[in-house]
Amino acid sequence: MTVHNDGQFRVNAATLNAGHGVIQKPAINHIPNASVFRVENGTETGFAKILDQVTRRDNGSGLKLSKHAETRLTDRNINLSAAQREKIANALIRADQKGVKDALVMIDGLAIVANAKTMTVITAVGNNDLQENIFTNIDGAVFA
Repeated sequence: MTVHNDGQFRVNAATLNAGHGVIQKPAINHIPNASVFRVENGTETGFAKILDQVTRRDNGSGLKLSKHAETRLTDRNINLSAAQREKIANALIRADQKGVKDALVMIDGLAIVANAKTMTVITAVGNNDLQENIFTNIDGAVFA
């Protein structure tokens, strides 16, 4: 991903290798007094937002969060620790090796629905919200 503001800023991040959780931290070049980026698709946004978008996926595990999952985690006051993210990522790697596409991962009283191939969390449900929930569009489950 490359972000520009008339050549004043440039953020480069390596391609994410979802199968092994490899990501390289972005290299950031900063010119003082520049606060707005022009993104490749033509929209403008602030530095903090762009930096968050680039580094959001860099959590050490290769695990990504969809916008929906981010909203659900925030709404339900669920904070995934680095250890939990690593367990979820490992569970998704195992699920992918068995041919599972969309997995339900049960971890520490949380239910996480994620795509095993892309290592992307689709939604999350906490222990208090698990009663009477039905999980659809999954083809495997992993207890991590």
